[in-house]
Amino acid sequence: MVDLANGEPDHQGVGVFMRAGIADQDVNPIEWTISGGIGGRGLIPTRDDDSFGIGAFFIQIQETRFSGLLGVDDEGHGFEAFYNVAITPAAHLTLDVQVLDSPLPGSDTAVVIGLRMQMKF
Repeated sequence: MVDLANGEPDHQGVGVFMRAGIADQDVNPIEWTISGGIGGRGLIPTRDDDSFGIGAFFIQIQETRFSGLLGVDDEGHGFEAFYNVAITPAAHLTLDVQVLDSPLPGSDTAVVIGLRMQMKF
């Protein structure tokens, strides 16, 4: 559960998520998509406010004359993982990594590494 007053999770543990969607092919180039993963908070002893998440997605793109001419692949997929360290109740440091396989021709798989510092005043 998330505390609506501060937007923070109230409980420790692990949760699973999944979502799937389909689109009207007359108005959207995406045929269908699916994503899922796991997330959690407070799994390491004495690290009650640390959190983590791991997720992946897959997108099926419909083939059209336009995409065929451009050489666009008919799928895209990716992966993301993060760990959020609660340095203090008001300071959090998050390390994030994403791996994205683009459906665009000539594009290499992208690996994006991020670091974020959040301070609440």
